[in-house]
Formats: sequence, structure tokens, C-alpha cells
Amino acid sequence: MHKRVVRFFRLYFGFSRRESRGFLLVFPGLVVLFFIPSLLGQFFFNAGVGRYEQYRVEAQAIANRILPIPDTVASLPTTGTVSVNPIPVLQDTAERHHRGWKRPDKPDLNRVPFHEADSILLQAVVGVGPVISSRIVKYRDRLGGFYDAGQLLEVYGVTEELAARIYELFPFSPDIYKRLPINQLSSKDLAQHPYIGVNEARVIFAYRNQHGPIARREDLLNIKILTEAWIERIEPYLTF
Repeated sequence: MHKRVVRFFRLYFGFSRRESRGFLLVFPGLVVLFFIPSLLGQFFFNAGVGRYEQYRVEAQAIANRILPIPDTVASLPTTGTVSVNPIPVLQDTAERHHRGWKRPDKPDLNRVPFHEADSILLQAVVGVGPVISSRIVKYRDRLGGFYDAGQLLEVYGVTEELAARIYELFPFSPDIYKRLPINQLSSKDLAQHPYIGVNEARVIFAYRNQHGPIARREDLLNIKILTEAWIERIEPYLTF
């Protein structure tokens, strides 16, 4: 029998005689190892079930000692309906305590005019952060103040809705605190104003050098490239 098995392994698996004999010695051990996990698993499973049932019985006994079932519950009928009196609803003590209490009115904040609001105060408006508030203040300072409420919309990022919220908290009133002495500034200084471009500043400077000081608004109309709308826009900031 032994020789037949060895010959079988040599013919069908290409084993040598030595390898076939070694495999015969190892094969029973492989079979045992294959079935050991199943046997051990079944053993521990049965043991676990037994322990669980034991713990369940002990826990039930402890619960019965700590929380005994009342006789009234044990004597309840198993069929039919049982009438139960409704549980009275207790009124909330906090509600009874605060009945008649009225929330105090919020104190009014100081109404700071828009031209006095700095970048910190402007952030009190919903939607205005450090960036927007800084832009508003810088642009207002470059202009020299606002003479019209619509000038706030010239600030990048300010919409009509946001401007309305700003003016709701900081009332607007015209205030120009910095003006341009048009007959004293150089073309470079004139061009620093947001409403005056480089071309307009050069033409004004050249006209002033050729014709003398600009005395009134009508003198600006003599400069052909300056439009009526442009002069009307910049005039509040000029001194002649």
C-alpha cells in the first residue's frame, strides 16, 4: 500500500521518491490542522452559550431582588382593556415664574454720522468687514468727504443694499473736509484726486500757466476737453 501511494505521487505530481515519502509524513498533520479551527470554534461557541445563559439567569435574579414586580402589576388581567387615569400635566415653573415678565427694550446706540465713522465703527454693519470698511474710509479720505450719498456706491464691493444698511446705522449728511486749491497745486498733485485724471490735470495746469489763475467755474468751461458733467462732479472739491 505504501509503495502504491508513493508511486501515485511520483506519476501524477512528478515527485521524487524522497519527496513522495516526505509528503506522506506531512499529509496527516495537514489534515489535522485543517479541522482544528472548526473543532475549537464549536467548542468555544458551546462554552460561550453556556456562560451567556448562566449570566442571564443570574442577572434576572439580581434584577428581581432589586426591582420586585408589584402585586398590582402581576394581578393585571391578561385580556380586555385596562382604564388608566391620565397623568396630570404640571405647568412649567419657569413659565409661572416669568408670567407677566417683559423683555426690556434694547438701549439705543449713539447715532454717529457717516463722515465720523472710522473703519472700526463701520464693521458694526452686517456685511461690512475689515476690507470693505478700509476701502470706504480710504476712498472717502482721497475724495475729501462725500457730498452725495450715492458716492458710497463708487467703492468697490459696496452694493445698494449694503449702502442702505450703512446709512441706516450711520446717517448721511454732506461733509467735504478737504478741498483742492486749483491755482496752487501742480498737475501731479491734482491727479491724486480720484475724480481728476492725468490728462485733465495736465490741461488745467497748462491753461493756468497760459491764461492765469482760474477764478470761477466758467473758466473751466473754456477748456474744451472738460465736460459739464465732469466739472459739476469735481466742483464741490475745488477752491478758486
